[in-house]
Amino acid sequence: MVASRLGFSCEEGELLRFFVLSGHTLQRGVAILILSLSPGIPFAHHSIPVNYLTYQESPLVLSGTVIDVHVRNPHSTIVLEAVVQGEMVTEWLIHWADGNTLRRRGATLDKIRVGEPLTVYARRHKRVPNVAYFRSALLPDGTLISGCAGGVYRGNEYFATCDREEAHYGVLPTSVGHPRIAQDQR
Repeated sequence: MVASRLGFSCEEGELLRFFVLSGHTLQRGVAILILSLSPGIPFAHHSIPVNYLTYQESPLVLSGTVIDVHVRNPHSTIVLEAVVQGEMVTEWLIHWADGNTLRRRGATLDKIRVGEPLTVYARRHKRVPNVAYFRSALLPDGTLISGCAGGVYRGNEYFATCDREEAHYGVLPTSVGHPRIAQDQR
């Protein structure tokens, strides 16, 4: 029984009485029990470094047509129909930061439109094919949209949560072949 694993010696029904009598509801007790037995699970879902290769490990450049765009919480997504390395056209699911963060950072979200061309620079998923994490995008008119939107401001000081080499909002590495964009001065 689970209770004995936690150091309780009780008979059937005692675990329920323990949670109820100690001021916990059954639901809260079950949630605490599950979370205490699996400490890594709540954090694994949102770990970009765990799920995605760095851009330097496996640069992924996707050029194609936008099929779908959802800017929302907790994750925004873009579905892109793209040709990668001369292979046949495939759909790619590109995860991105949450809508609130993107809006707060002033990302030009209204320029990404269904049916229009887009070039996305992304981090390839380690295990799932045709899934990537948005790094930046280049629109046909030359507009650059940066994906480094997960940082936080404390007063006027900005703390980036992107890769070290991506820490400045609006900057693409020179190896991509596009001009650098001025650093965000907020």
